[in-house]
Amino acid sequence: MLSDITFMSVLFNFTIFSLLLIKILQLFKNHGIHYLFDEIKKEKAIRTELIEKENFVKSTQNKLENQIRNQNKLFLDLEKNVQKWHAHLRLEEELIAKKLVDAKVKIERKRNIQRNNYVITTTYSIAMPKALYLAEKELASNYTSKDRVLAFNKLIENLSNG
Repeated sequence: MLSDITFMSVLFNFTIFSLLLIKILQLFKNHGIHYLFDEIKKEKAIRTELIEKENFVKSTQNKLENQIRNQNKLFLDLEKNVQKWHAHLRLEEELIAKKLVDAKVKIERKRNIQRNNYVITTTYSIAMPKALYLAEKELASNYTSKDRVLAFNKLIENLSNG
């Protein structure tokens, strides 16, 4: 079998093999390369899409982080404002309570003064007619004559002049 191999048969086999390789290469160029380019395009499209999605996710993440940061700032500002408002209300309540206590004290003083004035007025209204009656009776008994009336008028003048 080995002896049947001649140079021509080797050359013939080599030529056939070369033609087969050329045909395979042409088939690969006609069909394989297009398939590979299509696959490369698909992979590039997928990669581009993934990069776009990644960029979108990163930008969304940054936006969310900024929103969270801004909301935290707003929350802190709101908390400070609420604390200030609460402190202000507490001061106002204390001031109102103090004013209320002062007003109660003033009302109590005025009530005591009115009560005292009422007692004095009631006492005067009861005592004055009796005192006037007694004074009139005493004056009538002591100052019935003209001399006594003149002395009484002089006494009143002296008392009014001081």
